Amino acid sequence: MNPVFGLGTNNAFQDAELLSQALFNYSSEDPISCIQEYENEMRKRSTVDVLKSRSAALRMSTPNMFHFIL
Repeated sequence: MNPVFGLGTNNAFQDAELLSQALFNYSSEDPISCIQEYENEMRKRSTVDVLKSRSAALRMSTPNMFHFIL
């Protein structure tokens, strides 16, 4: 993730909390389900932030044509 908004760090903290909650709900009958639950929630949340960060980075790297007119 682009560091423009600091979203990578924020997402890492949120991911750690979400993963710890998923592991707390671990079931020996279905050990994979807690990881799948975590991944589904993480993807929903982080996809928005990744796209927001990407959009900002693209705007910042695209030359502004008004600067060249002056």
